[in-house]
Amino acid sequence: MQRPSNITDALRELGPFSAVRAHVSNLEDSLDKIHAILDGREWNSDSPVLIANVLRDHGYVIRDLIDKEA
Repeated sequence: MQRPSNITDALRELGPFSAVRAHVSNLEDSLDKIHAILDGREWNSDSPVLIANVLRDHGYVIRDLIDKEA
């Protein structure tokens, strides 16, 4: 079973305690991956793209500027 990507889906599928635990685990995982991208490295123009990919992989919607203006 795929882990729910947001707290609303998790509550519906897993119940309150398991939903919160799954959501927190998802947040921790995304923060750990973002930390690995930034920690001890020279940041460049690829850094925001890598971070956006991590956030998308963890269920966040990251829109392009043109998507937001529409």
